[in-house]
Amino acid sequence: MQRFAVHLVTAVDFPHEHNFIHTDIKPHNIFVKFRLRSRIEPYLAEVPVPQQDSAQERYTPVKSTPFRRYYFSEADHTRVAEFQVALGDWGVSSSATQHLTERIQPVALRASEVLIEAPWDKSVEWWNLGALLLEFYRAVRMFDGRVPPDGRYDVKEHVAEIVSLFGPLPKDLLDPGNQHLVRSIFDDQGRPKDCPPMDGPSLASEDVLPGEARDLFASFLSFVMKINPAERPSAEQMLTHPWIGMVLKPKTNG
Repeated sequence: MQRFAVHLVTAVDFPHEHNFIHTDIKPHNIFVKFRLRSRIEPYLAEVPVPQQDSAQERYTPVKSTPFRRYYFSEADHTRVAEFQVALGDWGVSSSATQHLTERIQPVALRASEVLIEAPWDKSVEWWNLGALLLEFYRAVRMFDGRVPPDGRYDVKEHVAEIVSLFGPLPKDLLDPGNQHLVRSIFDDQGRPKDCPPMDGPSLASEDVLPGEARDLFASFLSFVMKINPAERPSAEQMLTHPWIGMVLKPKTNG
């Protein structure tokens, strides 16, 4: 997970340095790059990649399959440390100065400022990334916003889930948001109106994060997922957080 996080942080930071924002970071847009083609040759022998002809009316799809049994073996855990991650599907990316659209991100991974229709910037991606890391690690969503009995999505429920883990939304964030939406959801303390506190476990709970690195990982998520965008860390600060523990060399000119 640490290696996975490092690859994603650097993959997101590179376009940020060039004033572009991905805006749609989700599992379907994250790809694993295989270093050794020989590891997946048994799969290619079973399901050969079809030759595509541009003159055909329809392309022949390549069968999708989990590669774990081909690339990783139970006896060779070191292979896991060799994978590389790439962030793909940039079709809805935005310029930092001219947004393609204001409604961005997968619904369950939306940052607080997007939910209340407030202005957003590059820091919106770090919230997205933090929620995604937990989803990858535990195969559960940090938030889903669904309400009974039909399981429909409700933004107020989503906000309540966020507040239960990270605290109320500050006035500085609420003021530039959609005031009709803000007034219908929030009380004067930045909490959802008429919504009892949720009794769910904290991020550092064993129910959420089992294992010895629980406290450090929970600390990293809390560090990255600040409700106030202005308080979110830089990529360098994330990489040097104790959970990842990288030592970065100072940048030099030339």
